[in-house]
Amino acid sequence: MNELRLLEEQRDLLLRQLEIAAINSWNAYLNAKAQHNSMAETRPLLQSRLNLIDEMFNLGEISEVEQMELRFNIYAERHNADQAAITLSMSIAEINSMMRGIGGS
Repeated sequence: MNELRLLEEQRDLLLRQLEIAAINSWNAYLNAKAQHNSMAETRPLLQSRLNLIDEMFNLGEISEVEQMELRFNIYAERHNADQAAITLSMSIAEINSMMRGIGGS
């Protein structure tokens, strides 16, 4: 009888842990989606800024060093946008895995 009760308690504990993992994965997905959507909107703006920097350099308004520094900053922001897309993709894969019963975090 005690063994059956112990197994039931372990089952209940595992079910609670699975529920918490599912909630955490879903929240991570929602956060990743919001971050990706935000970054996706800024991508065209970043390209416009790159074009403007190049035009300023071509007109002699900024030096080559200034151009490189400004371009580097924009590339760093584009990296953040790429990272947001990767994070979203990984979150989707985790949710799909959990739905198929493979596991998750």
